[in-house]
Amino acid sequence: PLWGRGAPPPHTPFPSATEHGVTFVRDKSGNVPDEFVTKLSNTARTVCIASAPGERDSRGSQLFVNTADNPYLDWFDASMPDLRFVVVGQITKGWHVLAAVETVAVDEDDVPVDDVRITKVSVANDPLVRLEAEAAMEQSADESASF
Repeated sequence: PLWGRGAPPPHTPFPSATEHGVTFVRDKSGNVPDEFVTKLSNTARTVCIASAPGERDSRGSQLFVNTADNPYLDWFDASMPDLRFVVVGQITKGWHVLAAVETVAVDEDDVPVDDVRITKVSVANDPLVRLEAEAAMEQSADESASF
């Protein structure tokens, strides 16, 4: 199945979201394999790539911006095994724009009445490096605090 609006073409290259220098080739449906590598939580201002609920290797092109903490979307959260969204980045500037997007009119299915498009994105640095470092420090602190 193809998720979101529009679909990526099948059999096209797709860079790994979590492994530097790795490229996948999309399957016949335009999807790429799951990448459950980094344990970065779906906290406010993070960007995650969605999977179809309960389906393996179903990531296509739909990204979500978490405007609040959503730990139930974490691929490593056993309480919601059908929701497995991998964090691939973090918003560092322009948060006010996303706050404005939250106020657009939506229909009964929570879909914006008028399309909302992101027309420009700048990658300042590799956000995964910093997010992984923060997660490792947090895990280390948790481990040292437990006896």
